[in-house]
Amino acid sequence: HKNISLLPTIILFAPFESLKLASRHRGRRLCLHFMVAAAWLGINAVAIAQTDQSSERLRVPIRALKTTQAQEMIINIPGYVSSRPSLKPLDHYQKSRLGRWEVERDVDSGDPVIGVELKTPAGPIRIRYEVMFDGKPFREERENTIDDLMKIARGEELDEEADGQSNAKARMIAYAKSRGKRATRHELRRRVADFAGGPALLRTSSDLSSDRKETHILFALLDTNEDSVISKNELTEVEAIFDRCDLDVNNRVDLMELHSRLKPRSARRVNSGNAVSWQQWDAIGSEHIDNLSVKVTFNESEAKSNQLLDNCVLVDPWKKQTAEMVRLEQRESCGQAILLSHPTVTIALTAAEETVTEGKATGQVSVGVLAEGNTLFRHLDRDGNWELSRTEFRKSRDRIFELDRNNDEQVDVSELPVLLHVTIARGAVAHRSLQEYVTYVPSVRGPKGALKKLTPPGWFVSMDQDGDRMLTRDEFLGGRDAFDKLDKDENQRLSVEEAKSSQTE
Repeated sequence: HKNISLLPTIILFAPFESLKLASRHRGRRLCLHFMVAAAWLGINAVAIAQTDQSSERLRVPIRALKTTQAQEMIINIPGYVSSRPSLKPLDHYQKSRLGRWEVERDVDSGDPVIGVELKTPAGPIRIRYEVMFDGKPFREERENTIDDLMKIARGEELDEEADGQSNAKARMIAYAKSRGKRATRHELRRRVADFAGGPALLRTSSDLSSDRKETHILFALLDTNEDSVISKNELTEVEAIFDRCDLDVNNRVDLMELHSRLKPRSARRVNSGNAVSWQQWDAIGSEHIDNLSVKVTFNESEAKSNQLLDNCVLVDPWKKQTAEMVRLEQRESCGQAILLSHPTVTIALTAAEETVTEGKATGQVSVGVLAEGNTLFRHLDRDGNWELSRTEFRKSRDRIFELDRNNDEQVDVSELPVLLHVTIARGAVAHRSLQEYVTYVPSVRGPKGALKKLTPPGWFVSMDQDGDRMLTRDEFLGGRDAFDKLDKDENQRLSVEEAKSSQTE
């Protein structure tokens, strides 16, 4: 829409050239006019192609969560601290001060929009979610239930067998009958929230992030005097810390090994000065300007459920891309996310639904945000393999102080980058999606959609003494000429990519 359209070009040039042909002008002049027209059309085609490329949409499939029994829902995940593990899923969602669900008095069944505002170190980010169930707004299903209960309260009979009713629905019907014509829509909406486990929109409670706030594991280990800052004097012993954490003696340290070394110490949470808050807002009536427009479609049919970033008004230095969600324990992919990255904050947008849940029957949607605390580890892990090599650990003395924004020669928690996980789910399962210990890496996919992972050749692995997936001249066992031939970028180091390309050649 910001480029010159093809339509005016055709309207202007087609009649003009037709008249020229009709008047039988000389061939040279006709040729010149057609060349001008072709050039004009070519310029417009390139402009439109560039517009399509710049407005590329990001679409990822919605993650399916397997049904979990209540006794399995105790939070026991490495890296997380939980002061009050809960067996009741709905305890993770917000209620009023009186302990009641916050239910809207007036509801537009045709409204599919949810607004979320994130207050981040990079400024406020506002997300406008459009949530659909099988092509219909998510609130429509809940309001259809209210319509049925209003009919029952007026004494009308519904064409529905009682055999297939859930216990919650049977209680709703009994209540509607007992209230009779005195029942109001808002009253019944409250009872549906009580009997069916919450209103149409469930928001995770503020306790979710604080109770399950991941300890800044690496920060806590390097902060030897526990004064909540890392000074240069504390980084003189990084080699000794690495040796203590490298439990399997493979010259690499992962988050699980760091966590095991932290256990003997107090597992206190580091008070973060850059704690990120969020709120839900009325995306229809609010004056907020939404930065992101996300369409989330849950489908029961063969059509795939997906999350689509339809409009992105982010400017530099923000970047957007699709990402893989990876379980660190099994080193396997467990879904996809939309990743928005900034030097000071990274936002992962995900969507999920449970295989079987009563929330589907009542049109429930749950939404939540969790701030994770492994960003220092991510900053030092330059090759993105979620392991710190001895070389990466040794270089932490310089790289950590890249985060010293106020130049006071020490780094506190408020100067660390922020990683936010924002999820929206069908049913009361947003906390489940946030509960899993996962990380996000940019998607690199092969022709069939499988993850591509560069595996170094055997000779490369045997020479890579510190396991950092880089060969220095000291580690390389071949001659100087062979090293120079392989070092394509002439940075005095051989990467896995350069080793693989040498095999191809």
